[in-house]
Amino acid sequence: YTVYTDRNPVKGQTNIYTVRGYYSPTKTYGNYNTRGLSVNVPKTGTPDKPQKITPGPVTLSKISAPAYNKINIQWKKASNATHYKIYYKKYGAASWTNLATVSGNTSSYTHTSSSTKPIIVGQKYTYTVKAYNNRYNTNGRYNSKGLTASTKLSTVKLRGASLSGDKRSVKVSWNPVPGCNQYFVYRKTPSTGWARIATLKSNVTSYTDQRPVSNNTNTYTVRAYYSPTKTLGGYNTAGCSVSVPRQEPKPRYTYDIKIINTYNEFYNILETAPFFYIKTNNPRADSIRLHWSPNAGSIVEESIQPGQYRDVKGTRAPNSNMIKVQGGYITRRYPQKTGTYNVQVREIKPQFLDNPLYADSSLNCCYETTASVRVTLKDYKKSGVNWINGLIKKYTKPGMTPKEQFEAVIYGEFVNGSRYRYPTTIRGEEGYATMLKEQGAFWQNHQLNSFTSPNLMYDIGQIIGYPVEIVSYDVSNPDHDCVRGPDGKLYSICPMVSTGQIDKEDIEYIDFSKY
Repeated sequence: YTVYTDRNPVKGQTNIYTVRGYYSPTKTYGNYNTRGLSVNVPKTGTPDKPQKITPGPVTLSKISAPAYNKINIQWKKASNATHYKIYYKKYGAASWTNLATVSGNTSSYTHTSSSTKPIIVGQKYTYTVKAYNNRYNTNGRYNSKGLTASTKLSTVKLRGASLSGDKRSVKVSWNPVPGCNQYFVYRKTPSTGWARIATLKSNVTSYTDQRPVSNNTNTYTVRAYYSPTKTLGGYNTAGCSVSVPRQEPKPRYTYDIKIINTYNEFYNILETAPFFYIKTNNPRADSIRLHWSPNAGSIVEESIQPGQYRDVKGTRAPNSNMIKVQGGYITRRYPQKTGTYNVQVREIKPQFLDNPLYADSSLNCCYETTASVRVTLKDYKKSGVNWINGLIKKYTKPGMTPKEQFEAVIYGEFVNGSRYRYPTTIRGEEGYATMLKEQGAFWQNHQLNSFTSPNLMYDIGQIIGYPVEIVSYDVSNPDHDCVRGPDGKLYSICPMVSTGQIDKEDIEYIDFSKY
């Protein structure tokens, strides 16, 4: 309270008044005006009854909808108002709903939608304001017509449109718009106007046009929509444009491609090249091509035979170097030129199927597919030298003679506690049992034999500067897996054949279903 009426002043005298503040929990008084305010009270007469003060009428000035769920009402201040009462109703309704009461220092109020006092997008609402004086509990007159407004949906902000890898579809994406329950997607070309091509739910913020207009510029835009009130948001009139090339027929079959080697580093020789598994429902392997990009030059392709790799169950595909396996085909190819390549599966067009030997992997002869894989081919000789230099650094010490360095590497890496073994052989059978999963450089698979081990020792000696010579490759010679040092000493690092022996029943066949 900031007003007090003394109903029983002292008559015939000057009455002086003052006021001081007080805080009761700690019985604390504030200071006060010692002079006070004076008033003369006559001896006779009856005090006037207090007159009630009524606020003036409120003049409404502006209404706006700053968001889909907000409406703002503004007014000019009224005289004698300590507060303002805000009311709203649906447009055309008979009764007002008390929305809020604000202080007399306020001249605007923003109504935010809530469960008890909702704002529905596109629905018209009328607002009015009444002035109120809480000292006398009086209300001023109000504008019974009020001001009317409705909220709108925001304009959809497009994120962009992009052409798919196969150039057959266009994906449009946008930022979500609050308050809508649907999106309308539109498309136009230079010769047509906007046409709606999709209606989507509000939780979707992208759309893929599977049938864009071929050989044309396709422009897309999106509008938000609230179906209960049939309210549309604005839209980007420029839209997002994508140039769609002339469409070639699609491949008839589906494809995927994987590299299935155990070791993921590949080199430019056959023994260390990648195996490609082409997963497809195409019954003709001779209609499948692999396209290397950038241009890899001459491609070396291994002619795989059934049973060549004992851990692969398959048959030779007709008119092809591929092997037919579960769900598709395997093939082994590599360029002699090192580098990183994108290897894409392509399908020969029908007109070339009668004579596929003369059909290359170019788009003139083939359809593109979305199946591709990246592969890096390293230089085998350079990588081998780097590996040998790493062994020299690991096993030798300063001051060693070339012979001591050579023997330190040979005995340290390959002989004493060696992890190297002979390539897989099957008990009871002669020769190697080649396994696809074991293919790789010998610093990867740790396989040495009587042919590779003397070559390896020769290379180590050359790099160190200890000139060993290969004794013989003739398997009838008991020293065919050795090298001879300058002093006549023989060295061999070839492991025993038994280190790589397995039983036929123990072979683990490659499961292509996991690809």
